[in-house]
Amino acid sequence: MRIAKIKNRYIFNSENPHGNHSYAVYYDKNTRRYRVVPLTHLYVKDNTRFVQLKREQIMKVKFPSFETPSGVWNHYYDTSLSGKKIDLKNPDVIEVSSRHLPKEMSDKIKQFAKRRRISF
Repeated sequence: MRIAKIKNRYIFNSENPHGNHSYAVYYDKNTRRYRVVPLTHLYVKDNTRFVQLKREQIMKVKFPSFETPSGVWNHYYDTSLSGKKIDLKNPDVIEVSSRHLPKEMSDKIKQFAKRRRISF
């Protein structure tokens, strides 16, 4: 599993299509597709994030590449907005980290995100 920056317009409809988000990316051998798990930063203490943590919509994780803790959402995407498989060579994929996350962390994120699949 690695961290990737992907433009909003590639994964979902957004008010800011040229903006980007960070995702945890891994290849699922069973479906032969890349899966991207959305991430959110938790460096601002706000009630919305605390409620989401309490409801287990997001899980708090400290990634080695980020200075502050991040939230991992409990769902994943395996198709782009156009309905095609996610392709990491697409121009809307800005950057894919060359470093892999530790196996324990990757397994924990995969188990948490398998709860729901989001597709269009």
